[in-house]
Amino acid sequence: MFKIIVLAALGLCAFTGQAMALSCSVPRLLENGTTADASKVMDNFNAVIDCINAIPAASPAGALSVTLNGDQSVPDSVYTPVQFNSVAVDTQSAYSPSTGHYTPTVPGKYLVCTGINGYVATALTTVSVTIKKDGTAMQVASTAGPNQISRSATAVACAVVPLNGATDWVEIDAYVQGTGGSNHIDSSTGGNGLTWFTAAFLGS
Repeated sequence: MFKIIVLAALGLCAFTGQAMALSCSVPRLLENGTTADASKVMDNFNAVIDCINAIPAASPAGALSVTLNGDQSVPDSVYTPVQFNSVAVDTQSAYSPSTGHYTPTVPGKYLVCTGINGYVATALTTVSVTIKKDGTAMQVASTAGPNQISRSATAVACAVVPLNGATDWVEIDAYVQGTGGSNHIDSSTGGNGLTWFTAAFLGS
């Protein structure tokens, strides 16, 4: 049984060593057809365990889902960062509700999508949303509101954004234009999130 455990551990180390570009070796030579010295077996077993423990832990795949809980007031016709304050999923703990920045810790390409519901008191002209990387617009989408008819509308945008996994961040900015004042971003209706932001790791 002990021999089986050692051989299984050696096989695991060899496999994971290839995958992780690690080099594993054992200090004692055990020959077929001879009685194994328990101390030599233990030396080899401990060496295998040390090798397995040296394999870096995998970073969690990036997934984010946040919404706006409570309406956010915005100036008329001014792009304003949205501060999503309800976090449903954040596998890397990479989103800051205080800044509205998503700064993932794993480098690669991310699919970023967002929907913004804008509202004004009288007549809505335009609702726009911008996906920004490090302050630079990556994608812009707009929805025109029919004047004198509608007071709210939703703009939706998606973009594939490359992020370095260290300093790069993503921000969502909203723009609401209309008449009557009380410009704001709607949070929810009937329990359904009207303003949301998601991101998912696609790969390197």
